[in-house]
Amino acid sequence: MERITTAYVERQNLNLRHENRRLVRKTIAFSKKVHGLRHQMVVYLGYFNFVRPHRGLRVPVGAQDGCLRKWQRRTPALAAGITDHIWSLRELMSQKIFIN
Repeated sequence: MERITTAYVERQNLNLRHENRRLVRKTIAFSKKVHGLRHQMVVYLGYFNFVRPHRGLRVPVGAQDGCLRKWQRRTPALAAGITDHIWSLRELMSQKIFIN
């Protein structure tokens, strides 16, 4: 890398503010206490990484067994090898999560 760029960090911040009303400036859904924000962020990040497929992470697949799909949908956790399938929201919400 010849240049240092903040484009990826700024894009992540924009995604967080766009998809999470608690981080938006001047809204009635803002967090008054850090405790509530922390819990909400854990749920959001779990959804973002395990449940929601991202178009930029999809991989091409050939037609197999009569399947006409051109792309295999993937989540960041699936692409990183942390999990072997796309989770459902029910599966995410049933996990025991410890928050400090």
